[in-house]
Amino acid sequence: AYAVRSLMHIASTLLRDEIEARRVMKLRFGKPALPFNRESAKEFLRRFIKDEKSIDRVPMIFQFNPMMYYEENFVKLDPAQNREVYEFLTTTLIPEVTIPRIRYNIHDEGYVMTYDEVMGALQAAGIDIFDFNPRRDRYMDLRLPFLLLFGRSDGTVSVDGANIFPEDIEECLRQHDELFSMLNSFQLYITTDYRFGIALELIKDMAADEALSEKFRAYLTGALPKFSLGYSELSHEGLPSANIAVETYPYEAGPFSNRTIKLRYVRS
Repeated sequence: AYAVRSLMHIASTLLRDEIEARRVMKLRFGKPALPFNRESAKEFLRRFIKDEKSIDRVPMIFQFNPMMYYEENFVKLDPAQNREVYEFLTTTLIPEVTIPRIRYNIHDEGYVMTYDEVMGALQAAGIDIFDFNPRRDRYMDLRLPFLLLFGRSDGTVSVDGANIFPEDIEECLRQHDELFSMLNSFQLYITTDYRFGIALELIKDMAADEALSEKFRAYLTGALPKFSLGYSELSHEGLPSANIAVETYPYEAGPFSNRTIKLRYVRS
């Protein structure tokens, strides 16, 4: 995920400033030589955006020792989100642990891939894994399985290590009779600059505008710390992610259109 984001950042930077692109390349990969010229950078970005259907869901990627943890893929249909959710089950294989875990599910969304599956996917995309290791670190290629982690699967949004639950948002909104009476449903999301966001669907025949969005934002910013421990931590630390992004939409518009369920709490 880091390498993909870095290459996209370098390619987009190159289109406006080659010197800055070289600086970023050296910072991220240890050498200033660029893998693109301007034309190939355009083509890389065009093809990536066109072909990668899940560009908004680049996961965190880990390798793990299968002698210590046995991981199983698990797929379920979540009616609350109207989609299949990929989770994984963990069994600890370490006899010294205080509390053994057998097929333990913490409801993180992700899945396991074998080393050979990952190498096959890279080869199919024409990618050499050692392009990400310009220093040729000795232990770069540990032939271990991979765990791809997208975040929480249970309707929780995680930002800067804090978990924010839809139930907390609903309870907070219920305390404001006027605002709550305007709502049909809501969704939680993370903005492109990694702030916590809430999309609000208004009831029928109510128009959305910036003034109303700001009214919701001002209320949530002040009241939500009383209902959400996760948001309270962000707010207390003064983190940029605590600057809530609020969007209001007319009934069944925007992300709330073409749905088959009444509520979807988290954007997929």
